Parts: sequence; structure tokens; C-alpha cells
Amino acid sequence: GGGGAAAAAAAKAKATPRVISAEVTDFTLPLRRPPTTTATATATADDAVRRGWLLKVVLDDGSIGWGEASPLPGLHLESHDAAGAQLRTVASIVDGSAAGGGGSGGGGVFVDATLPLLNGAVAEWLTSACGVREDALLPSVRFALETAVLSALACRSSSSGGGGGGGECNAPLASVLLLGDAGNASSPSAAADSENFVEINALIPDDALATPEDVANAARHLVAKGFRCLKLKVARGEGTAGAFDDAKKVKAMRDAVGDDVEIRCDANRRWGLNDALTFGLQIIDCRVQYVEEPVSDLVDLAAFHCTTGVPVALDESVDEAMRGGADGARDGDGDDDDDSTGSLNALIELFEPSNGVVAIVLKPSVIGGFERCARAAAAARSRGVASVVTTAFDAGVGADACANLARALDAAAAKAAADASAAAAAADDDDDDDASGGGGDDDDGWDAAAARVGVGVAAADREPSLVARLAPMRHGLGTGEWLDGDVFDPPAAPLDFSSASAGGGVRVALAPAAASARRKTTAAVSEMNTTTTTTTTTAWGAESVYEAKTSRGTYSIRVVDSGGGGGDARPPVLLLHGFLGGAEDWHAIASGLSRSHRVVAIDLPGHGGSALTPLEEEDDEEKDDDDDDDDDDGGKVLKERRSPRERDRMGTSVDGRSKYDVESVSDAVAALIPALGASKAIVVGYSLGARIALHLAATRPDVVHAVASIGGSGGIVDSIDRATRAARDDAAAAALRDGGVAPFATAWYAQPLFRALSTHPRWRGGKIAAARARNSGDARELADVLRGMSPGRQPAVTGRDVRDVARAGGALFVAGGEDVKFTAIARALARECGDGDDRDTSSRVEVVVVPGAGHAVHLEAPEALIRALTTFVATATARAAISAAGATDDAKGGKKTRARRYGGARAGNATPRDDAK
Repeated sequence: GGGGAAAAAAAKAKATPRVISAEVTDFTLPLRRPPTTTATATATADDAVRRGWLLKVVLDDGSIGWGEASPLPGLHLESHDAAGAQLRTVASIVDGSAAGGGGSGGGGVFVDATLPLLNGAVAEWLTSACGVREDALLPSVRFALETAVLSALACRSSSSGGGGGGGECNAPLASVLLLGDAGNASSPSAAADSENFVEINALIPDDALATPEDVANAARHLVAKGFRCLKLKVARGEGTAGAFDDAKKVKAMRDAVGDDVEIRCDANRRWGLNDALTFGLQIIDCRVQYVEEPVSDLVDLAAFHCTTGVPVALDESVDEAMRGGADGARDGDGDDDDDSTGSLNALIELFEPSNGVVAIVLKPSVIGGFERCARAAAAARSRGVASVVTTAFDAGVGADACANLARALDAAAAKAAADASAAAAAADDDDDDDASGGGGDDDDGWDAAAARVGVGVAAADREPSLVARLAPMRHGLGTGEWLDGDVFDPPAAPLDFSSASAGGGVRVALAPAAASARRKTTAAVSEMNTTTTTTTTTAWGAESVYEAKTSRGTYSIRVVDSGGGGGDARPPVLLLHGFLGGAEDWHAIASGLSRSHRVVAIDLPGHGGSALTPLEEEDDEEKDDDDDDDDDDGGKVLKERRSPRERDRMGTSVDGRSKYDVESVSDAVAALIPALGASKAIVVGYSLGARIALHLAATRPDVVHAVASIGGSGGIVDSIDRATRAARDDAAAAALRDGGVAPFATAWYAQPLFRALSTHPRWRGGKIAAARARNSGDARELADVLRGMSPGRQPAVTGRDVRDVARAGGALFVAGGEDVKFTAIARALARECGDGDDRDTSSRVEVVVVPGAGHAVHLEAPEALIRALTTFVATATARAAISAAGATDDAKGGKKTRARRYGGARAGNATPRDDAK
């Protein structure tokens, strides 16, 4: 019955591994020489080091997996900071600290044992278990996440006793990669277990000034070390003369190393057709294995190959085809740009025989992980095209992952070749049987799409299909020699020269999963943050309480602060949540931003740990003594016109105004900013918080450097609409006050506006309402907020009102693609803000529409939102630094500035409360 089904479900959940910790740290390694993606003439100090991020994932049985995200300038589209911010955000999602109110019951995600199948299994896990849109992940971040989780699974599944904590892991990651074909899983796995290494090529660091003799000497040196495959960068010179010089270098290489060493060339799309032909015609007799991307325009591939006969490999073309929608997540139209099928078809079209493509080059950290690489490799394999896996000058973690993928792909290629050969042999037997009977006209006997030779040729004369010729390749995994040291001790992915004397070439040994898990990080790696195993907001910031005194009274504001600077040059990021929310709502976003910026999240007054103590009735003298600077209305306080009981029921203070209105709460937030030690802040708000942020930007640009509105509006302008909305909010406030938070939250999140949130994998099943019931605060206080801060009561703000702030630091308007109403509002506000003759202002106003997200973008799609906010905050911070430098110069020159008063705003001040320290 039902009890048995529940027990079965519980047993399945217990057997399914779960993430209990996801930690992110950074590393810096010195480089022996700049990567080949950097021109020597333009090399900077940053090119002397390799920076990146490590992700450590721990499962509930103790299994450990590592991943690396190290974007390389000139190769990756994302920056180091952008990758780190998103990786930290994703880590908070995976370990569960971003859900359940910042650790109040979310728990880490379950890890499905089918992930090693790839072929869509990882994408499904990201969507269904993690609630993450795969097209929003930066390629290097997805690579790190995939490899960390898969290597943890390898540790778990390969150990005796079935768990990473119960025995030794004797097999590498390659042993569990099934590449989407469960029916053929045993053979590739067996091959991976029997040969735990991959051979590699050596990359000759070349520039336009090197002579053929220099290249020949470098080639001899590498062959003497044991390398049996050499790769030369070409197309570094000028025009036809440069192409001739490159051909001379290739000839010198071939003469120096003999016929037994493979030679590859890489032009990186730098040649036009004429220069490529000049090069290709000169090297016809050099037996080059292939030339990567010989022409800048893919239309010219066929002309190059058909004229020269030189084989071709695809590199950048694969990157562009397989990155999918990851590069288009910020296009602002809200459409789903990911089209993996269309991308794959675009790649397959390039395998047209006249193009001469014999190999594709796969860079997992650039393409976006194992799954996309496996999809491209499978398409290539079915057409007899080999796959070569290469790193992006990654450290040991990334290189080791790439080596495991290479070994698995080699095993898959060997299996495909064996199957094709068997099919061809069977076809030959059928032809022999039918020879005397004048058999049918289908005589090719194997996949016509994969066979490029032998179609229509007599069986006795037919060449094997190209699929049957597939064999393990030498991969581009030796760039670790560019790095001086590694992130692990002993190093991951060490080079093995032991087989060189037997003609086997240099190779990378694949370590057992347990050995990888046990490695210790070196001094190049920042200390791991051990507090991230707990799911509290203190994982990124420390809690305190500030008291902000304003004309409305004293606000006690709960603050979570990451710490750090807050001067004019680096304003802090101040995060304001929506109605019923709290500082915990920003956990994923704050985790992403706090490494590079000071981040402060607060409970807005009336929520969670923040509240207002209203001013009691005072005479004029007491007012002057206690609150001299709080108001400039003569110190007059209106006489109480309602009883305390009536005031409590109506949510009003002694002067008859609401306890919580947008103006007074904005005053409190404005008073908080200097109390944090900052003259201005970058204010980011969601919904209710966005309305406060926009009001602050309009009335107090003296404390707001830049503003970001997420699912926000400026209020309501039309008087009838204002009255209608105020009445509706009054009725809802009464229901909240009388019925309590729990039933109200259930009804609140049942509104169509929150459909995407309430059905989201992290929040469905009533989780969002339950979290609100636990953490939001007192029902009467929340009812006062709902009534007093109604959009129908606040002063309306237009985009024009925030132009001063946009001009100073910028204005960002964000909405979910499924939130049609607020998408229109965001665009209207941005249009108003950017209209006018000031082009500088309009260039600092941006709209970002997050595909697939609803109203609560920061809860539904933090992995996408963090990309927009990282760029926005970094740009605003850079503008603040420029302004601060200009102000310093003005001060040195004796210039004086006058403080400006905005909108009659009431003054206030805030201080840390002693008992909260």
C-alpha cells in the first residue's frame, strides 16, 4: 500500500548520494612563459601567472570530487571574476545553502547515478535537481561543476563496499564515463580500466621571429624527451611571405624528426584563402597529420582541402557550435537561446567530405563540460572523424579531467572502429554469397553517412570505412609544462615518460579517484573556507544590528555584512529583499559577489530581525533635545489623534502616518549607508526592495552610486489605480493580521505572479511558503508593511527621476522572461531613464531579461542573475574609482563642492547597536 511506496521512496533517497558540501577557492600559479593565446608584444604582468578557481564537492558518504574553472584571456569569453562569482553562486545552490531560507532546511541536492551516461543526463540533473538552467552557466563553470560531481561519483561507485567512505577507489574517472550508450558501457569501461593513460602531443612555442633552424632544434629536443607528436603554431607572420616561412619551418621539422613523428599545425583562422593555399601547397610532401582551422572563413575550407589535399581539423568552429546558449544569456529579449540540436547540426555540416575534416579539437572548459564534448565527439565518430581533447592551459585538476575524457573517447572510438570493421566483414560475406545470384544494388554494407570511400566499389577492392580506421589519438594535454608548479601535491595529471624508450610516446597517467580525492592543495591555493559546510548566511557575512534614528522613530535593522572596504572608490553592494523576504534571500547572490566586493544584505523594517520603535508624543523641547538633526519642520510633532490600540490596529505612528512607508524606510536605509562606513552604496533591490531602491535613487543620490531594480516598479501614477491598489493591499493586510503568516504566505505564493517560483525545483511543494512562515516575522508588523508600503501609497518614481544616479554609476533593470508585466515596466523605466541628449547617461542604462525566469529572478535563477550583477557592479565600481580620483585631484587643486539637498528628504543617522556586536 501507501506505506510500502513511501518506504521504497525513502530507501531510494537513502541510496542516492547527496551533496553535503561545495567549497570554492582560488589559486594563482606562476607561468614559465605566456600562453600561446597571448601575443608576446602585448604580454602584461597578468600573463605571468595562471589564475583560476577550484570547486570541491563532498557527498554524504565522504566521496570527494574536484573541478576547475580557469578562464584564459584570449580564449574564453568569460572573465576570471565572472567565472568565480557564478561558481560560488552555483556552489551555494548545489550544497543547499541557497534554499530553505539560507539553510533552514534546504539540504544539498541529490546526485543521480545516471550522470555518467551524459547524453542529456547532466542537463536534466541541472534542471530538475538543481533548478539551474544549463544555458545560463558559463562554459568554464559548467566544466568545473560536471567534473567535480562526476569525479565524486567515480570515487563512490569504484570503491569496494559501494561508497567513497567505505573503501578504496581503484579506478579513474574515465572508468565511469559511459558516453550516453548504456548498452555498450562494459567495453569502453574495460578498455579504460586496462589502459589508464593517454598519449599527448607537445606544443612548440613559436612566434613570427623564430627561424626554421630554431623550430627544428626545438622539435629534436622534444622528440629526444619522448614525444611522438608535435604541434606547431603557424600563421603568425605577415601575408604570403609569412606563409612561405611557416612552410619552411614545417619542412625543417620533418627533416629533423623523421617520418615516425606526427606533425600537426594550428593556424587559428588567421589566414585568408590565398595565404592558406600558399602554405598548404608547400607542405604537401611533409605528411602533416592535419592543419587546424587553416582559413578565416569556413566557406573556404573545401577550396583549401581540394586544392592541397592537406587534412583539416576543426577547433574554434567546434567551440562556436557547441557552446550553445551560454553566450547568449544576456541578450535582453527573454528568449531561450540554447539550441543544442541546431548547434550540433551546424557542426555536422562541416564534416562534408570535400572539407577534408579528419579531427575535431575539444576544449571542455571552453565548450562547456563533458556532456557537450561527448555530444560533439559522438557526431564526429559516426562520420569517421577523430576527437582530440586539449586543455586551456589548465592546472592539474582541469588537465586530469580532460585526460579522463580523452581516455573515455579513445575507448569509444576503438569500440566504434571494431563495430564498423565487423559490419564491413559481414557485408563482404554477404557479397560473396550473392555474387553468383546477381545480388541487389546496395553493396556498401555499412553506414553510408559514415563511409567516405568505397561506396559503389567492388567488395574485393573496397577500403575500410573511415569509422573502422578510428584509433586512439595523441591529445593536447601537455600545456601543464607552461605552469611552474600545480595546485596539488603530488601534482595531478603528471607527465609519464616511461614508455618513450619503447616508442610509446609521452603520456598522462590517470590516477585512481581516491588518489585524486586525497591530494593536498599547495600554497598556490587560497585556504578553503571550512564554514561553507554549514548552511547559514554567516558563510558569507557576519550578522549585526544597526539602529537608525529618523523622524519616524528608531529602526533596528538586522544586517549581514561580508566586510571589507566601503570608501568612495569601492562602494558596498546593498541588497534589499521583497515582501515577506529577508537577508537570506540573497545568499546565492551574496556568495557570488562577496569575494570581490563588500556585500551587505538587510532585513527590511517590519521583516525578520528588523523593526521600528515609533516616537512617542513629545513636546517641542524634548524633540529639540533628543532629535536635533532628525527633521527641519521646526521640531513639531503632530498630536496623537488615535488611541494606541487603534494605532496598533491601523499600523500607524503618533502622527497618523503609517509605521512603514516607502519614504520613512528609505530614510532608514539612507541613514544606514554612512553608518556602514560608506559615503554611497550600489543599491540592488527586488520587488518591494526595488521600489525602495528606486525611491532612494530619486530622492537621495547623495548616498546612492548606482541602482539595480529586479522585478521592480516606481509605483503607480494614476489616481484611480492608486486608490484601487491601496484598497486591495489594505484588505490583504487585514487578512494577514487576522490569519497569521503561514496561511497568508500559502495564499500569497499561489498568485499567478509567483507561479514560476512556486513550481521551481528548489521551491515547489510549498517550500517557499513554509520558509516565509518560519523566517518572515510577526504578522502584525508584516501587515503594517503591506498596508503602508503599498504601491498605491508611495510617491511614484519614473525613470527620469533616477538619471543622476544612472549618470554617476549606472542603472540596471532586470526582469524574468516569463514575467511579462514587469519586463514591460523594466523597459519603460530604462527608456525614460536613458532618453535625452546625454549619451553618456543612456549608455549606462541597461535592461536584462532572464530567460525562463518569473518574477523572483534572484530566487529562481541566481546563476543567471549573478552574471548581470557581476558585470554591473564591477562597472559601477570602476566608475566610482574614477570619480574618487577626480575628487582627490579637485581637493588638491583647492576646489570646493557644495552638498546638494534632494527632495526635502528627512535627515537621519545610524549606529551599530552595542548588544549586537
